[in-house]
Amino acid sequence: MKKKSTARNLILPLFVLLPILVYGFFELNSLNEAEEALEAIYQRQLDAVLFSIEQDTDGKLRTWAAELELKLDELGPEQVIEGLTENNPVFRALYLGPTETDSARLIAGSESYQTPVFQNSLDSVYVSSESLFSRLRRYKDANFQKLEVLKETLNVNGFESGLLPFVIGWGDQKRDCFYIFDIEAFINTVQGTKFKEITREQFVLVCRRIDDGHPVYATTDDFSSDLLTQTLVPFPKYEVGIAQVGGTVQEVVKRRKRQSLISLGLLIAFLLFGLGLVFRNIRREVELAQNKADFVSNVSHEIRTPLALINMFAETLLMGRVRTEEKKMEYYGIST
Repeated sequence: MKKKSTARNLILPLFVLLPILVYGFFELNSLNEAEEALEAIYQRQLDAVLFSIEQDTDGKLRTWAAELELKLDELGPEQVIEGLTENNPVFRALYLGPTETDSARLIAGSESYQTPVFQNSLDSVYVSSESLFSRLRRYKDANFQKLEVLKETLNVNGFESGLLPFVIGWGDQKRDCFYIFDIEAFINTVQGTKFKEITREQFVLVCRRIDDGHPVYATTDDFSSDLLTQTLVPFPKYEVGIAQVGGTVQEVVKRRKRQSLISLGLLIAFLLFGLGLVFRNIRREVELAQNKADFVSNVSHEIRTPLALINMFAETLLMGRVRTEEKKMEYYGIST
């Protein structure tokens, strides 16, 4: 009987806790699904951001190329470079490819870029880009200025320089050019404005170098290193990461999961405490009932014993089995 009672005491809490555990399982599972849904949403958001940045970058570079072509027609290269270095913080140098009447020229606004080593590097890149320039010339003949930022970059004094190839002039007067600019300065001064315009303080955008993870630009100083990232299309050595304000998608889901686990734990603890009180009261009631039954049983036993003796002496007297008056008086005394 005691084993059955113990088994009942173990089974009852399980029946109470089982729904809670099932609820906790489904709650955690829903959090995992929420994490996947949030990641999908932010992935689509990041795709839209990158597309917008790519379009804005292409528009800025196209404007620079068009302005540069117009100025080169009106002014000499040296005058154009002076204007570029004064008004454009990302510009570093201009490389003019060779023509039938002129050799290749490098016009730089800084002495760091006016070196034979840099000139030779550009000459090598120009030779390896012949097929690209051939395609750009065909676009130019069709009255369309096609721009393609080279994936190859040149490092000058620790600064990564991007190369924008384009073609100026018309007919036989076309000339191949490289617009050399500081990539990180471009990201900060040109794309940074677009980053702020896109985010509107609703989420965080971070642009960083892929090789060492160094942040080049961020819409806020408070951001996590664990971001949902994609490569920045014009500059493959850099990536753009997106996160919620106050943490990444993973951190938000972890916080919600931690809060749910704490709430579930408190609920289970509260229910266990309640169950403990209930079982304690039930056990006390059972003990009281058992004590009462034991008391009644003991009292009944104590009462039955003298009654049986009285009944036995009474029957003995009635049947006339007591021969002496002394014994009769003794039996009468016991019965009364």
